[in-house]
Order: sequence, then structure tokens, then C-alpha cells
Amino acid sequence: MKIANWDKLIDFSIHRTGYNIQGKQLDILRSDKQIKIIRAARRTGKSFDVGMIAYTLVIYSTIINRPLKILFAGPRYFDSRNMWSHLNTFLKNKKAPIEGLTWKDNLDTPSTNKRYMIFSNGTEIRSASTESITMDDIRGEGWDFIAIDEFGNVDYKVEFMDAAAPSLKDENRLNLLMIIGTPDLSFGDAYDRLFEMGQDHNHPKIQSWLLTEADCPNVDIESSEVMDSLLSEDGRMRESFGEAIPSGGKLFPEFEYKSQVIPLKYDATLPYFIGIDPGRTKPAIEFIQASGENFNVFHEITGKDVLVSHLINEIELAIEVKCAGNQPIVVGIDKAGKAKTDKVDTTTIQEIKKHFPQIAFATAWALISKQNHVMLLRKLTMQKRLFIDPSCKRLATAMVRATPAGSRGKIEPGWEKRLGIDDPLDALMYGFINYQPELIVSHKKTPLTPIEDFLATQLLREFEQDI
Repeated sequence: MKIANWDKLIDFSIHRTGYNIQGKQLDILRSDKQIKIIRAARRTGKSFDVGMIAYTLVIYSTIINRPLKILFAGPRYFDSRNMWSHLNTFLKNKKAPIEGLTWKDNLDTPSTNKRYMIFSNGTEIRSASTESITMDDIRGEGWDFIAIDEFGNVDYKVEFMDAAAPSLKDENRLNLLMIIGTPDLSFGDAYDRLFEMGQDHNHPKIQSWLLTEADCPNVDIESSEVMDSLLSEDGRMRESFGEAIPSGGKLFPEFEYKSQVIPLKYDATLPYFIGIDPGRTKPAIEFIQASGENFNVFHEITGKDVLVSHLINEIELAIEVKCAGNQPIVVGIDKAGKAKTDKVDTTTIQEIKKHFPQIAFATAWALISKQNHVMLLRKLTMQKRLFIDPSCKRLATAMVRATPAGSRGKIEPGWEKRLGIDDPLDALMYGFINYQPELIVSHKKTPLTPIEDFLATQLLREFEQDI
């Protein structure tokens, strides 16, 4: 179901609310495409656009005398707050009340961020969270309009798409989808595909836009120049120009997502090796194959739990299906169970060794040094020698979003430990350092204090005794 004369209807809403909107903002609002994709820097009016579209749809529901269903989604309920704020401002504009329409809401309820508005004509607007992989807030009845903000921070992007698409197919609904967020190269295959399709403005159903600070109608140019001088180069490119740079700066800025995340297949004529990071709660496993000077990560396993038997079953299944039953030449692993909070322990290695006698782990400082790990990946990405299959989503995302370790300005070796980021990187490195130790770029060791040296020696001795 398509809205006739949408551009005139949106112009009417803009006029009623008293705003002067121009440029890309007006283009986005007036577009009648079914799917709108926005990549944008901070404070470029993304949430304003959603609020104005939702406000216009509320007016439209009174014209056609039919209730509509609208959903404001985000990684958390809190992330849709700006959409609600703008919509609430438009609705409460005393100069332009919607005649005969009343509503109830919980916007002033401090105990919850799960918002709703229910109008007297039956139209309803609700907020949704994508924190759950089951996407319960998205599923169910059909929606007329779904808008999701901060899409780059959604953990389950594929699951969101899988839940949203069937909810936007009803014959008697508008079936509109708007995806917005700060640029992130890990947005996902579906998002990237839609964005590229939307760049062809002749596409009948999809349109996409990239917004920078220059497109924000409320930016004071003089103040902007002063404030930009306070930003780091990474911060300026991310916040003002919408470049996909994570907070903290990219740890691997030379990694090019589009050219290094490409379809790869296992080559039965070449050997391969596996890297395992048991993790504190569940393992990450990477399958890597050397091809000349290059390394191809062609398969990835994300464990569902900490059970070693399940980890072994997953690896055996992948070897049978993905590798034609051919065994890896090396299975590199971490010394599991070092930390008290680890839910795996040193028996992990003993159990895996029963099935894969080629398992190995390194204890030499030069090989386990986090700084050396960073330098190796920097070298491989700078030389364009590391390639990742798109199915290895955790590793590909980690390469883009990894940031230097350390908090409050304190620089530490390695990458920041963040959920979903460090485990695949660690697994990759455990594969490398046990397959070909000479890959490691040497890095001068920072001398340990006598106490640190004593504790490190004691821990290593205890670990080796356990093994």
C-alpha cells in the first residue's frame, strides 16, 4: 500500500510545525521510497527525520480513517529517545494541533525506557529493543513503519532483518523501513547491499543517503570550526564527516573491509590450521589457510557454551563439512584457565588433545606478547596479506572495530577487551603463533618489576605442572 502525494503531505507537516528544512534533509523526508537507509555523522538530524515522518503518518491515519502501527527500534530502548523527543515536540505544538485526536503515553515515566503512544483513533507507536536474539519486540503483527537508530551498535543485525522483513509484508499496511546510524563497516551484508542499491536514485523501492556535519541545519559554522579543532583526527572524521572509525581510533586502520572481506573457499590442495580462544564464557574458533604469502580465514565457529565436548563436536563437524574430512596441520590454542573468572580450565587442552593430537600452545613471551600480536596483524593488513570470508562475521567486525587497549588515556599493549571483539582476534593469533612462530614481529620487552617477574614465573610453573 503506497501513500499518494507523500511529498505534499510531508510539506504540509513541515509547514504546520514551522520548520525551514532544505537540502538532503528535505530530500529524505519527501522521498516516497519504501526503504530508506541513512549513514550519518553525529547530530545531522537523523532522529528529527524519523519524528517528522511518524508525525506525518499520524496525520495520515486521520485522513484515511485507519489506525497505523509504528515502531521505534534501537540496540536498547533508550537509544530511540531522540525519535520520541522530536515526535512529542511536533505533537504538542500548540500552533498546529491535530483536530479531534488525543493520546496517552508513558514518556514522562522515569522507571522505563520502553515507550508507547496510543491515539484515540487506534494508531499506536511503540519502542523496541534488539538486545535479544529472538527479536520479540519486532515479531508479531505487521507494522506500517519501522525505524531503527544506531544500527551499527545492533549485535544481532541479521536476526533483526529476519524479524523485520516478514513484519512489513501485509497487503493493507504501508510496510515502510528506515535504517539509520553512524557509519560502521560492520553494518552487515544486508545493510551494505541495501545502501549500495539505494545509491541508484532510480531504484523504485530503495534510496540511501550519507550525511555529514555540513548537512545539519542547526550547525553554526564558526563554532563548528572552533570545536573541531578540539577533536582528534579520528574523532573529527567520525563525528563530523561520518567516517566508520570506532571510538578510541582504529587499531588496524590499514584493513580495508571491501577489499579484504571477500568470498573464500577451502582449497583441498593446501594445508590449513585452526586457532582457538576458549574464552571466559564461550570459545571462538578460526580456520585459516596459507596461500602463498597470503592467509585466508575461510571459516569461523562461535561456540554456544563452555562445554569442551560441544567445542570438539563443532570442530569435527566443520572439518567434515567444510574441509572434506582433511585434518588441520596445527590446532593453536590459549593456555585456558589462567584467570579465576574463566569458566574453562586447563582440562580443555587435555580433552581436545585426545581428538586432535596436533594441538599446541606457546608460552614464550615474544609469541604471547599482545603488542607483538598487534604488530603482526598490522603488518599483514598493511601488506594486504590477510583475507576473511564474509561468513566469518565476528572476525571481520573485530578487524574494523578493534581499538587500542587502555582506559583514561593509559595506553596498554594489545586490543581493548570488548564483548565480541577480542575473542576472534585472540583465536586468529593463537593459530598464527603456533603455525608459524617466525611471523611475529619482535618488540622490545618492557622489563618486569621483581614482584611481577616472580608471579609470572610462578603462574607459568603451576600451569605446566597441571598440563
